[in-house]
Order: sequence, then C-alpha cells, then structure tokens
Amino acid sequence: MAAESSSNHGSSLSVDDIYYSALHEHQSVFPISDEIFAEELQLQESIASSFTSTIMSNKPSPNPESSGSKTLCTICTDTKSASEMFTSTGCSHTFCADCISKHIAAKLVDSLAVKCPEPKCAAVLKPEMCDSFVPKEVLERWGDALLKAMLLKWKMVYCPFKDCSAGMVDEEDREAVECPKCWRMFCAKCGVGWHADMNCTEFQRLLKNGGVDREEEMTMKLADERKWKRCPHCKILVEKILGCLHITCRCGSEFCYSCGGKWNDRHACPPSAYERTVNRR
Repeated sequence: MAAESSSNHGSSLSVDDIYYSALHEHQSVFPISDEIFAEELQLQESIASSFTSTIMSNKPSPNPESSGSKTLCTICTDTKSASEMFTSTGCSHTFCADCISKHIAAKLVDSLAVKCPEPKCAAVLKPEMCDSFVPKEVLERWGDALLKAMLLKWKMVYCPFKDCSAGMVDEEDREAVECPKCWRMFCAKCGVGWHADMNCTEFQRLLKNGGVDREEEMTMKLADERKWKRCPHCKILVEKILGCLHITCRCGSEFCYSCGGKWNDRHACPPSAYERTVNRR
C-alpha cells in the first residue's frame, strides 16, 4: 500500500491572525511558508482593490446629513463610513471591506468554505453576495472551494494501488469497489486490493498474524519502522514529515498523529506524547 505524506499545516488563520499570535506568544518561527503568505496577500490586495474600485464607481453625491454616519467593524474595531462596509445578506452581519477581503482570501488559500467571521455565526458567505467587488478569477476559485467543502461531507475512498490512488465517492458504503480509473478491485474498508477469498475480519486477522504477501509485509514493516499511522476514517497509511501533530488526510479527515483521536479545537496531546512519537522513529 502506498504511504502518503499528508498536509500538516491544518490552519485556517489569516496572515494577520498568525502574525498577531506570533507577536503576543513570543514565537520566533512563522508557521506558514513564504509561498502561502505571498498567495494570500495577493488575493487580499486583489479583492480589496476591486472593492475600492466598485465603491468609487457607485459612490453617490455627498449628502451633508449622512456624511458623518459611521459603522463599527467588529473585527478591526475601526469605525468607517457605510460605503466602506460589507453586509452579509445571509445573516446581516457587517464588516469593513478590508477585513472581509482578508477573511475571504485566507479561506480560499486553504480551499475552505467562507463562513461569516462573526463568532458563533453559522452563516456561509456565497460568491453571489460579493460578485460586485470580488474579481472573476477569485470567484472561480471560490466556487472550487465550495465544491471541495461539499465533497468532504461525502465518504471518499481512494484506490490503494501505488500507480493509481484515484479518489471516488462511496455512496453505497460498499466493501468491494472497482476503481473507475485503473479498473482494479479493492476493499474500501481495509484499504487494500480486493481479498475475494475471505471477509474483512479474516483478512485483518491474517494481516495481524503476519500471513500476508511479500509486498504487503514489506510495506507494513516499513510503516512500523517509521511509525506511520492509519487515518481513522479511510484507513490509508499516513506519514508525518514535519510540523505539528494535526494531520489532515486527503480524504478530509483531521486527526492527531500521536493518539489517532479526532482533531478539534480542544484537542491537545501532552508534550510527552509528541516526544514519544518522535523518539520511536
């Protein structure tokens, strides 16, 4: 079975959020790469510039009675004129153009659905709410992010053969699956080529007792030596190359590399667990 190097950054923070956190926690290592940093800044500038252009082209004549009206942005806590604010039609929360531009850019860099930045608000911002100021190429990328978010809700399985690894939706929760790319059969539950002469329980028992073919035996030996872990959702082998214990598998499942538990905002393995993982390599 092919091992996979999964994404480890797992972060949906914006550039400004990460920078603020680094300053106040006295961290010396910036946790995102220069490429991601540059990409997010480029998206922010593109959206903000387009927003400003839209405001200027649609700006009405000055009204002395309303010129002093200001609105508070709950993200940056600055008060700005109504023309500089964005209001979500899905929930009516209002933020300034600069903050909403950064928020959209940060989510799109990680290919995540763009939720309303208001704490505890479950509303999702949609491209059509922002198509008056978001550039066309950003809207297209946004559409791709929405599609990916939708796919993550479905059960995805991946062809286990090294020369394929095609992904597909398992709508019927089957064990025996035929890959639509290489046309080979595999077991979606065990994550291996189809074991036609035995059920999954028998195969797992055989695997545990070492009665496997040479290639599988070598893979399992290598996995044990390098302390690879199995994704608790799709069961594929995952190797952590660098970064924190937060693993995001290609199936979309997020888990802790140390304990294998489901990852959430409150999950925190003690330092000793991380040290044991590293020291056993």
